[in-house]
Amino acid sequence: MKNITPPPNLVPVETQTTKKVPTWLALLILLSCAALAAFVFITLMQKVSVDFSLETEVTSRSQIVVNSYLGEITKVDKDGVTFLAEAYKNNYLNQDLLLVAQIKSTTQITVLTLPEKIDARPLAEQITKKELKFSDLKVGQIIKVLSAENIYRQTTFDVDLIEVQDVK
Repeated sequence: MKNITPPPNLVPVETQTTKKVPTWLALLILLSCAALAAFVFITLMQKVSVDFSLETEVTSRSQIVVNSYLGEITKVDKDGVTFLAEAYKNNYLNQDLLLVAQIKSTTQITVLTLPEKIDARPLAEQITKKELKFSDLKVGQIIKVLSAENIYRQTTFDVDLIEVQDVK
């Protein structure tokens, strides 16, 4: 075999040695960057949410319109009904309230009878609605009251419809 020498431009050049960063140091740098990014993100989100909630609170106060409440009758008298509107059933209430729904000559009173268990028949066949008289209203009944006017923050108001909700 002959000794073949490669041309000078193909002779391997010794590679330079590089210093390697220890693994623990690389992880420390990576975790520090991630923590800094998380801190900046959380700080920005807190500022955005505070600004947004304040804006929503201010604009929503002037634009809240409530036309109905759901509650349980606690008293029936000649002028109307007093009922307990619980906050968890009326999402625009901060606390449970006793409200007075005043009856007008044009107030319509109905009963909506719902089935306890819904079967395969169409829902419209299972729900019945009929007219009631004011004298049919009793303490303990669950009612929904509706008014054409905005009744937000009013504890006594005229109602256009009282709907008794009955489950059978």
